[in-house]
Amino acid sequence: METIPIADKDHFDKPEQNTDKQLKMAILLFEHIEGQIRAADNKAWLIVVANGVLVNLFTKKDGINIQNLNEIAIFLVFSFVPILVSIFFALKVVSPVLTKPLNQNLFFFENIINLKEITFVDQFQGQQSVEILSALLSEVHVKAKIASLKFLKLRRSFIFFFIAIVIWIIVQAYQFYCGLQ
Repeated sequence: METIPIADKDHFDKPEQNTDKQLKMAILLFEHIEGQIRAADNKAWLIVVANGVLVNLFTKKDGINIQNLNEIAIFLVFSFVPILVSIFFALKVVSPVLTKPLNQNLFFFENIINLKEITFVDQFQGQQSVEILSALLSEVHVKAKIASLKFLKLRRSFIFFFIAIVIWIIVQAYQFYCGLQ
């Protein structure tokens, strides 16, 4: 297993001071990954909207001038399949993902709701800094997996959206060429 070296790991004098600073860094990392997840969700919704605009361009009244049924079938397959696949992956990005940490901790919402409120408060307040750091880093790891999967699906959605745009450009060029004859 590869470890990432920490540039200033010998800088800290006291173990408790070290834990507190690591806890602050872990919180920043957690918030950063949460921001990445929100950014992926927002981008996915933008791709869904952009696909809607593209569908509108494809289906506007004078947007398609197809002569026979074979051209209609080819057009529908080659234009709407990438749009549907793009929308599918974009919706997979924004759909909730439940990934549990390996160890139960008081940062995971399902573990929290399985406790009575007073029990949760007592257990949370009774934790040492090292325990909180461990639980938070476990959640950071889980969130990183979720963010990675979201961006993979977002990339796939964008690729299929780009394919649909290329097809739209080809159809427009074909119609322009046919209009010249």
